[in-house]
Order: sequence, then C-alpha cells, then structure tokens
Amino acid sequence: MNMGTDTRPMLALQAARRLARDLEKRRNVMGLTRFVLSQRLRVPVDLLERWENGRSFPNAPDLFAWAKELAFGIVLADADDRT
Repeated sequence: MNMGTDTRPMLALQAARRLARDLEKRRNVMGLTRFVLSQRLRVPVDLLERWENGRSFPNAPDLFAWAKELAFGIVLADADDRT
C-alpha cells in the first residue's frame, strides 16, 4: 500500500488558480474593469479581486456566473477521469 502524500488538494488549488488567471485574462481582453464586472456579478469589487488573485475562491454558482459573464466555458469532469 502506498502511504505517500495525497497531492490531489494541491493539484486542485493549482487548477483553481490557473482558472482564475484565465478568467482575469478574458476580462482584460474584453476590456472590462473589475468594477464593471463586479457590478454585473453583484459582488464587491474587492471580492472579485481576491478571486482573480487566487486568495479566495467563489462557490460553484458564483464561479459559473463569473465564467458565463465572460463567455468562458467550463467543463466538469470526474476527478478520477484522466482521459
């Protein structure tokens, strides 16, 4: 039995931060300010900043609203599905 360290939480954190960076890039490409996007999402601008900087993460409904507002597709997959 392998008693090694489970790296899944670290990989999930890295993926979440990468997603946040991609969403921030999309916002910038679309020419939206954090202020405008935060108003559209009905969240405080400082919260959106924390999401983009990876210091905080949105719940699932907020994440999907964030992505939808930026026309950014998110595909969910089983964590064990490596295909």
